[in-house]
Amino acid sequence: TRMRDHSLFDPETGHYSNAQDISKNSIEELHRFLSASRKDFFIFPDFSIYYGMIGKLSTQPLLLFSNGKSYSKTYDESLDEWIVSGLEKQSVKIVVLEETSFFGTPNRLHDFPMLETYIAKNFKKTSQIGIFQILEKVPAG
Repeated sequence: TRMRDHSLFDPETGHYSNAQDISKNSIEELHRFLSASRKDFFIFPDFSIYYGMIGKLSTQPLLLFSNGKSYSKTYDESLDEWIVSGLEKQSVKIVVLEETSFFGTPNRLHDFPMLETYIAKNFKKTSQIGIFQILEKVPAG
């Protein structure tokens, strides 16, 4: 199965540009990394199955980030706050952002400006596993 970021589709050529395939190796490597870290994590937007695979509870109210299906097409400030407060309450130390996703990671992250700002201010990219950006919590101070 090949998954592509629809935001990378060029309608003029009918091709995807700079899209990366999701490899079995990167999926397995991310599983090993998250299992070994033993830290609470947040993964965005599609691979929420990792919570169950690793035996961790989701840190926020949504397991599926689908605009118009699992959350309203109009901005919901209370949902945005709920997601961020869940990350804070669980003391999430790792954020995993998928560079490639079904409906475009940037598009869906922009639907949650508080979450986007919280991640940008509190986490720093420390590594990359395939399409998965690993961001770790920056120590306060």
